[in-house]
Amino acid sequence: MRDNQLTTFPKALNQFKQLQNIYLSNNSIQSVYISEKFNSPVLHLDLSINQIKKITTNVNMSNNFEKINLSYNQLTTIPSQFITFSSIKKLDLSHNKIKTLNLEKWNGYGYNEIEELDLSNNPIKEWNSDLTYFKNLRILNLSNTKISEISVEDLKKMPILEILILKNTKISERDIELYKTLIPTMVFK
Repeated sequence: MRDNQLTTFPKALNQFKQLQNIYLSNNSIQSVYISEKFNSPVLHLDLSINQIKKITTNVNMSNNFEKINLSYNQLTTIPSQFITFSSIKKLDLSHNKIKTLNLEKWNGYGYNEIEELDLSNNPIKEWNSDLTYFKNLRILNLSNTKISEISVEDLKKMPILEILILKNTKISERDIELYKTLIPTMVFK
């Protein structure tokens, strides 16, 4: 259903019980609500290149999403409610309007599944300790953000994190070299 000028998330998708991939990219969808009736074993959900400002779900919902692409939308915050009750492995939130990394409301519940998180090309200004909630995070992309420093103590609380991408941030080369020294198991790009 790519490139169809859709303006709403199709409610009819609730009827498909074996749906594994949903491609709704390059439409004009502004908000997404996924109801508790949505029971498909969807592994990949692509909502990139839309106008999405809000994405919500029924808090009792549990699904099998492994890969979600919400890049190139109008999101201003991380859709915590949506990702909390899912088994997402890879989440792409790049090229949105996310300014803060506030996840406190959810106390980290449910973030344990995410292994790859792309927050690049967002106007994020500050590192937030809430990112330590992602206990299985292996790859974090913060490139082209306005972050100027990262808490080394927080990075040490993320022992699974293998790759931290910091291209075109406001973090100095000196600080990046310091991070490399203090956390030699992590690759900084």
